Amino acid sequence: MAYLLAQVPDNSKAFDYLSPEPFIALMALGFLIGIFGHIIQSKVAVATGIAIVFFSLLVLPLGVHLSR
Repeated sequence: MAYLLAQVPDNSKAFDYLSPEPFIALMALGFLIGIFGHIIQSKVAVATGIAIVFFSLLVLPLGVHLSR
């Protein structure tokens, strides 16, 4: 088993070329939309905020990484 683990490539620098600032800004925008949706009691705004946070934290960075 240790022999198999030794063959795993080092991906610690896989995201070095990717700046996190746009994703953090998009995540913050999603939180603001979600908070605003809670204030005005709009389920659509809350769901939109949640979707933006999800995409900014998982889908977009993964898509950028896989496209390289």
